[in-house]
Amino acid sequence: MHRSLLTGRRVVALGPFLLTIVALVAMAACQEKLERTVSLTQEQWKRVQGTVAVERPEPTHPVGAVFGQDGKALIELVGFDIDPSPLVTGEKFNLTWHWHALAPIQDNWKIFVHIQPVRGGNFQNLDHHPVDNLFQTSLWQKGDFIADIQNATLQAGFPSTGAYVNVGFFHEQTGKRLDVLSIGNATEVEPGKVRVAEVPTRNDKILTAFKVDTPPVIDGDIGDAVWRLAGRTNPLVNAGDGQTAPTSTVVRALYTDTALYFAFDVKDTDIRSTFTKRDDRLWEQDCVEIYLNPDQTDGTYWEIQISPQQGPDGQALVFDAFFERRRQPAWEIAKEADIEGLQAAVQVRGTLNSEALTPNDTGYVVEVMIPFASLTKTPRAIERINLPQIPPAEGESWRVNFFRVDYQRTADGAQTRHHAWSPAGGDFHNLDAFGVLEFGPPRSVAPPGARPHQEPPAEQSPATAAPATPGTLSLNLVRSGSHLAIGPFALALNAQEPALTACLAELERHEHWTADIELVMNDSAEIELVRRISMPPLPVPVLDCLVASIESGMTNDQKFLTQINGEAQDRTALVRILYTPGPPLRRPALPPPAADGPPEATPTSLPPAPHHPSEQAPPP
Repeated sequence: MHRSLLTGRRVVALGPFLLTIVALVAMAACQEKLERTVSLTQEQWKRVQGTVAVERPEPTHPVGAVFGQDGKALIELVGFDIDPSPLVTGEKFNLTWHWHALAPIQDNWKIFVHIQPVRGGNFQNLDHHPVDNLFQTSLWQKGDFIADIQNATLQAGFPSTGAYVNVGFFHEQTGKRLDVLSIGNATEVEPGKVRVAEVPTRNDKILTAFKVDTPPVIDGDIGDAVWRLAGRTNPLVNAGDGQTAPTSTVVRALYTDTALYFAFDVKDTDIRSTFTKRDDRLWEQDCVEIYLNPDQTDGTYWEIQISPQQGPDGQALVFDAFFERRRQPAWEIAKEADIEGLQAAVQVRGTLNSEALTPNDTGYVVEVMIPFASLTKTPRAIERINLPQIPPAEGESWRVNFFRVDYQRTADGAQTRHHAWSPAGGDFHNLDAFGVLEFGPPRSVAPPGARPHQEPPAEQSPATAAPATPGTLSLNLVRSGSHLAIGPFALALNAQEPALTACLAELERHEHWTADIELVMNDSAEIELVRRISMPPLPVPVLDCLVASIESGMTNDQKFLTQINGEAQDRTALVRILYTPGPPLRRPALPPPAADGPPEATPTSLPPAPHHPSEQAPPP
């Protein structure tokens, strides 16, 4: 005797064949019920009930499309709301669908939502059952209006050219769609799918290149002081899904009156490139890649690849190609164009093409100089790049992207991993997914050893008194890694306070605020990465000035680092900037570090700035 899967009652044995049929039917029914209908808790039912209304809503975007089956109307899309505008990659947006149940619904139809790039490419899939998969359509009552809210994040690399919002219903097990019986204000783009809107989008990848008078030396060494003035990317991510890449690659950008400069700092534990000639197939092994689309059109772009291998001329090996349209002409023809005067250099930290199973490689650095004028010199091309002026005007922008190919030897042979600044949906040549390079204002390097100077205040009569100063900035080392020397590092931070205060000179209003940034030092005691953890609502140029002042002031100083064997290298520091309006406050000087190492003081030994005018400043 057997227990029924449906009712729990006892069933008399009916013979092998009939029993098998009964069991299969019961299992199928049970499986359908388990997969297609959810049991809700009381709390979930309360949430669901809060989405149901009896009065017709008035959405921002009315639609009026009707879906049904066999000619019977089941569901109306009254309309939808979407915010903010534009949708920005990496940022959250809200999409609220307003549904109207026109009749009882027997099946659980799943909603498909496709956020489709206007110019084509991979769409973002937001398929779901209504109300976070809690309120399936078989639970709807005729006449109900349901507010189905979706919270999503626009996927990395989504193009800035806009998105179509497409929607419909499908049966998850069979793939069958509900028919569109009436389109209302929508457009039926294919059976069962309607397009309800086109919305603006914006890629959040924006890199600022700052202008400098003295360019860096192209030698593969980013220790030049001028590189501390550069705009830089966050570490590149997996090119496919936008997730964190297993190894770090950071790009920096500068420009002068005549050329554009990039530097790649690549972490790599097995550096390999066996190519020997310009325009070889460098992408099959370790390399970095630059794509430049100055006129931001569908074509006329340069692809530049730089290998960690040196060519016969002593420079880093380069592949450069000019395309008049996306992947046109074929790369074998496109590579015949060369960028005149391009310079590239590489320094390898380790041994290139080591045969050791565990090489001592840690990475490589690439520097490249690209003359502006040479980007327009493509005599064999029909379509050419036109630059309005050289150098580009401050505030001008280009579409660009950066990639890294990471060649890895494995037990099964070898494989390549691909990292991207702005993930391009599987095609590096997808210009719509590129980020933006903005040409920023000039920056300059302070002379070696220079420190901001302040004259002591002179006695003045009230009639000739100087205007009030912006206030006081203090830098506090909140947390430091085990491989940072607290004393020297804190003293260096302290010395940057006057320079940071100068960043606020143009602000009309000054209020109390706090900012947290995380600094990551490399093994050369240079700031490798700045993460903005929590920033006040200040203008972007002011925030950039604060970060740049810290970067340029924290010079390469091995006293910042400590050597502790047997531990992971932790060279991160959490720095808190505290601002207090009013006249500058005097603070005690930090004691010099002990001769045999950093002092015993903890990071919180730095005296904090007052949080409110009523609080007294520390005694001088």
